[in-house]
Amino acid sequence: MVAALCVKMRSIIFRSMIEMDVASTPDLLSQFAGIIPLACHLASPRYAFQLVGAAALTHRLSVSMFPRLGVFKNIATLLKEGPQFFDRVDSLGTQEVWDVNWGSTFPCANGAAGTIIASYAIQESRRREKIQTSASGNASRQVVEGSMVRDVEGTTIATNASRGSFQSSRPEKEGSISSSMVEKVTSPVFYRGQELHVLQVSRRQPNISWYCKAIESVHVQNLAYLALLGCAAVMAFCQLYATMAALLIGVLSKIACRFTNIQKPLSFLENNEKHDACMLVAAHRNASVWYLYIGDRGVVDHLLNKDMVRVEPRSALLANYFQLAHILQVIAMAFAAAHRGWDGAVMVLMMLVSWFAEWEFEDRHLAKHWMNKHGIGVEARTFHFGRRTQMICAIHSFSGARSRQWMDSIIVPSLRRDTLLERLGHSATTPQITGETLLTPSDEAQICQQKAQVETAVEIIKRAVAGMEDA
Repeated sequence: MVAALCVKMRSIIFRSMIEMDVASTPDLLSQFAGIIPLACHLASPRYAFQLVGAAALTHRLSVSMFPRLGVFKNIATLLKEGPQFFDRVDSLGTQEVWDVNWGSTFPCANGAAGTIIASYAIQESRRREKIQTSASGNASRQVVEGSMVRDVEGTTIATNASRGSFQSSRPEKEGSISSSMVEKVTSPVFYRGQELHVLQVSRRQPNISWYCKAIESVHVQNLAYLALLGCAAVMAFCQLYATMAALLIGVLSKIACRFTNIQKPLSFLENNEKHDACMLVAAHRNASVWYLYIGDRGVVDHLLNKDMVRVEPRSALLANYFQLAHILQVIAMAFAAAHRGWDGAVMVLMMLVSWFAEWEFEDRHLAKHWMNKHGIGVEARTFHFGRRTQMICAIHSFSGARSRQWMDSIIVPSLRRDTLLERLGHSATTPQITGETLLTPSDEAQICQQKAQVETAVEIIKRAVAGMEDA
């Protein structure tokens, strides 16, 4: 009797729990549907950085159909502050530039735009290299060593540096990057490795696809605005007021961006020198990743040193509108989260559609469109060095610069450094430390080893750059 009563109570409790879960499931889903857009659309400083980079590359302000919270506020601040906003936001990702030819050092003027272009060029080069590697099936990575040492994976690499031949005791792994993409100039593994991306910048014929022309067409954009306004009217008829308000704010903001005065300088991408550029870029002088820009000086100088965009005159009316749009967007999304109905579910759907349509504003598409529009080609190759001294001396030898002033903040002038440069054939333009007799036998051995590694590295970089020019 007691056992039967217990079984019956368990069945009643289990049934009530199932009924309770089924009854509470729609309410729980509606709560999540209202909170998800609010949580996923919280902006970060990265979006201001991306806004500045996109404005510098497209010379206009653009917003998506359903932008993240804070984007409208950033646009309002940009229209109020003008160039000061670009200087402040670009400083969030400040990079330092060393002009190898002129010996000067300065902060990068367009850090956001330069980062977008460099990332796109490196990704495209790696993608093409993987395609070539999979097609050939026999690519091998060349490793330059001064002696028998071990690489990162502990595999012994045998090198005959005098003959320029490179042999590996390990078969190349499938899908690895071929020698034309990645070269290594290594030292013993207890030194911190240095990664150098060489970016060859050149001019070519502009090539704008018909698809990009269609997207930028005023008539196509007007039709898209009318379609979005029709969707907003349907949402209002279905009593989806929060989603309707968010969509309407996005459409009106797209139209308002047309009236913002974002211009490019008159001397945009013009070259005022007769020589090519050779500029080294890194986050700081003790960085592990470096970018060496070579080639057309007009493009490189504008990417790193000059203004790429001009915001004048300032518009107080548009700035106030975007500030109001930011407040209304927050209210609309908060209302959808509090209402806990179909409004939140439709807003999630609109968020997904907006993400799918935002591909035009992704960094890689912005970089590709900018390069095609202005007729610019950027080829990238990556090199790995075991020590910073070999890398900096290899850059100096490759550039052919006479002044050593540019490297003084990276490698402090010393007898060993100056002796290495002199033995590489670079005489000093200013009096340097003299007295090679002060060098110890250990210093002499290290200088001889570094000299061989630098000379081999320069030859590899020159061959890679020649290949980029042919491409």
